[in-house]
Amino acid sequence: MRIAFTPLTSHHNTVTNLQNTEASMALIAAAIWTAIIQFGMIIVGTFILKRFSTSFSVGFLLGLVLIVAQQYLLLAVTFWHNKYGSSHTNIAFANLAFGLFVLYTVFAAILGQFRESIMVAAVDVKAFGKKSSVSENVGGGQV
Repeated sequence: MRIAFTPLTSHHNTVTNLQNTEASMALIAAAIWTAIIQFGMIIVGTFILKRFSTSFSVGFLLGLVLIVAQQYLLLAVTFWHNKYGSSHTNIAFANLAFGLFVLYTVFAAILGQFRESIMVAAVDVKAFGKKSSVSENVGGGQV
């Protein structure tokens, strides 16, 4: 499994092979799982916030974000104290997981604070982009 890192000061990609750095199988599995969860959260979050912002779906997203944040906290604590494999890769992954925990926690707090502004009623979603017959007949006469 190869992971590419692009440093800010260099224009070349540095490729690190996790198996050559003596990473444990637990770290490799956690890295793959983290990538799958990240892509899933991108798809679900974009779909809910852009297309389907009802109270149920925004609440679902808020709960999902909190669960994923807790998962990253557990991964961080686990890999900070993991004795198997390379200690440098374990600490690097633990720091990444803790950074994701902080990021998801801040996003959950912002989403929780402004969830009323994000939500639209189910009636608004159905009538989006359509003209109502009431607004056309307000004047009572023909135009």
